Amino acid sequence: MRSTFYLMLVALTGLLAACEQSPKRITTEHGYQFIAYSNKGGLKPKPGEKVAVNVYTYFGDSLVGNTLRDLGGPSILTLYPKEKMPANVPAVYDATLLMGEGDSATVYQKIDSTMLARIPKAFQDLKEVRFDVVLVDVISAEEVEKKREQVRAQAAAVTSGVNNFILDLKSGKLNDKLLTTPSGLKVVMVEKNTGRTIRDGETISVQYYGCFMDGNKFDSSFDRGDPMTFIVGSSIPGFDEGIKMMSRESKAYFIIPSAIGYGEDGRPPVIPPNTDLVYYVEVLKF
Repeated sequence: MRSTFYLMLVALTGLLAACEQSPKRITTEHGYQFIAYSNKGGLKPKPGEKVAVNVYTYFGDSLVGNTLRDLGGPSILTLYPKEKMPANVPAVYDATLLMGEGDSATVYQKIDSTMLARIPKAFQDLKEVRFDVVLVDVISAEEVEKKREQVRAQAAAVTSGVNNFILDLKSGKLNDKLLTTPSGLKVVMVEKNTGRTIRDGETISVQYYGCFMDGNKFDSSFDRGDPMTFIVGSSIPGFDEGIKMMSRESKAYFIIPSAIGYGEDGRPPVIPPNTDLVYYVEVLKF
C-alpha cells in the first residue's frame, strides 16, 4: 500500500514538473501569440540592430516558406528603432526581440484582409499563420558599421573596374563574353555561383554601381556602404531580368537598353530620357 502511494506521488511530482517545464504561450507587445522552446542565454537583439533568422512559414500543417530552402540561409532583418516603428509590426519582429542567439520559438499572426489577398485559395479559410523562428545571429550596430566601412573602402576599386569594363566593351574585347537576351539586355558574368538562379518575388540584397555609357556614375551603394534590399520583380525590367540570371554570391555587369530601363521618361533629374545604363552588381548571400 505504502509502495503504491509512493509510486503515485512520484508520478504526480514528475507530471507537475513536466507541466512547469512545457513551453508557455505568451502575448507579445503587439498582440501576437508567442511560444519559446529554448532560452540559451545568448545575446539578445535590440531595436535598430540587425539579426539573422531562419524562418519556417506554415499554413496549417503545410510548410510554404523556408529561408534555408528558399534563400540558401537565414534572412537578415533590421529591427525597427522605436521612432521608425511601422503601423503594422510583423509577428517575426516581436518574436525576435523576445529571443537570444541560438533560441527557437513559434509565433502566430492572425490573417487580416491584406495578408489574405496574398494567400492561395486553398488556404483562404485559415485564421492565422505560424512562423517557426530560429535566431542565428545578432549583428550589432558596431558590426554593421564595420561592414559599411569595408564596403566603402572598395568604392575606388569598383569605379576603376567599371571604367575599364566600359573601355573593353567599346573596343570589342568582351564580345565573346557578352550574353544578349531577346529583350536586348547584355550581361557579362564576373563570378558565377553554382547555386540556383534567383526567382521573382525573392527578397535579395545587392551592392551595385550604376553609370551611363560614358562612365559617368549616377548611383553607387558602394559609396554609402549599405546594400540595396528589394523584392525581385519590383525594379526596372532590365535590372530584374539580369538579377534572375544570377545566383547568390555572384557578380555581373548589365548593359540595359533604355527600352527596358527608364525609357522615354527617364528618372529626372538623375537619368535623362532614352538613356542606356551600365550596372555592376554583386548579389549578397543574405
